[in-house]
Amino acid sequence: MATDIPAPLRLEAFKKINILSVEVSSSITETLSAALRYLSEFDEIIVNPIQTIPTKQSTVSSIVLSDKEYLKEDWTSVAFDSNNSPDFLFKAHISSYGRKSYAFSGRLHCLTKDLVELVFSTLPGELNDLGYLAYKLFKYKNYEFFYDRWLDLSHSDLKLESKMNTIASRDFHSLSYDPIDKVIKKKMDCTSSVSRVASYYDFLPEKASLYFPKLLRADDLKDPMTCSFEFIPYPTLAELFLHEDLGIISWKNIAKHLKYVNDCISSTPIPSLPLQANNFCSEKLGERQLLLEKMMLDDGIPCLCDIYHTPFDVSGVAHPPLSTTFETAKLHLCEFEDESLEFAFSHGDLCFNNIMADPLSGMIKVIDPRISHNTSLPIGVLPRLYDLAKLKHSFAYLYDSIVNNLFELYSDGSLSFRMQVFSPNKFDNINSVFNEVFGDVLISSEVEIITASLFLSMLPLHSESPSRMLALAIVGSSIINYPGHSTLHYSLR
Repeated sequence: MATDIPAPLRLEAFKKINILSVEVSSSITETLSAALRYLSEFDEIIVNPIQTIPTKQSTVSSIVLSDKEYLKEDWTSVAFDSNNSPDFLFKAHISSYGRKSYAFSGRLHCLTKDLVELVFSTLPGELNDLGYLAYKLFKYKNYEFFYDRWLDLSHSDLKLESKMNTIASRDFHSLSYDPIDKVIKKKMDCTSSVSRVASYYDFLPEKASLYFPKLLRADDLKDPMTCSFEFIPYPTLAELFLHEDLGIISWKNIAKHLKYVNDCISSTPIPSLPLQANNFCSEKLGERQLLLEKMMLDDGIPCLCDIYHTPFDVSGVAHPPLSTTFETAKLHLCEFEDESLEFAFSHGDLCFNNIMADPLSGMIKVIDPRISHNTSLPIGVLPRLYDLAKLKHSFAYLYDSIVNNLFELYSDGSLSFRMQVFSPNKFDNINSVFNEVFGDVLISSEVEIITASLFLSMLPLHSESPSRMLALAIVGSSIINYPGHSTLHYSLR
């Protein structure tokens, strides 16, 4: 990192990483050269470009190539002749474009002494291509080739393959991608889950079903039980929100399509509901609170146990004990439920991670509907404002940043905290777009209280990370105790 750039947040996601600040440079080799001055204590150094995702641990004294051949484009690659002798095809060699060869991933596993010796012998015309350094390590230091899947986010042709590699378990159902049939398979935990998913899709009217991936198969006879869905190649809104820099017009197109989709889903006719359904929100929060209390009693959770019965402050702003905040939230929910709770057919988990969008057209697909197992509610039926609260906790309160550990949390040891959460460049503009498109309902007290309850109810589901639990608790407490001013209590960067 250049010394003239402000120091980065010490984000939770990178808490085990030391970031070096070096002088501004005009090439990757010059940056590497400057960094080596701070790394002399290490016997080995792994060079791994930030956009390259490794899947295997390389061996020392190796140059990492793709494990299959590609038609060369604007990267360095290695081709082999009939005698298995390598020919380095450097990035600048346009005449080699289109030649079948193994791509150089940019990854090098070096002895430090070798790297120091050869980096400082790099010629001016070689500074922006690590391929020249790889060539010298092969020629003069007898480095060997190591083969791994080439997952590189900087090349558009590889983005899809790189993304598919990251598909993993979600909500106790594992996902897998079939590249031949272009199908996503979701492993289900029980027969009732399969049947409820199938029933949900049956209830969707044709107009709404256009905005869901097609359910191709629901198989509850095989082991494991699976549901197979049409593959949608769009990025999620969470990806676009956190990692891309879309223009305001693009965000407005996405918001308009999303409102239309939400209107289509919620307009689906529903049956009359039993009276006890009215307690859905408060009962869910109460159940999660009991689960959290049991976890704290059994396991002890640093910081969270401390603030549960004791007041604390965030950036100098006083907060009541977390247990009091839970009770306040349940009281507000009960008042809302008694007076004006309406139900509608819903997605159930309309957060940014479950919304896929084409950034060019603004067209969207929603995935992974949360189908409640609450037997007092028909399949797909939830409070009408629930999906809007799920939206708001993503675009207004940065839920996706927190669950991806893109936050920084400090404590002075006396229940006084300071938190900073990563937000995108156009955070305020994106908020304005959603509020304009969806109207005043998004700023209603009812949506705010449900949004706060979402953060609080998430706490026991993130027990693997006490710091993330604390971050979620701070946001939930801020919304409940300081409505309309909650984001003043944690800085946004």
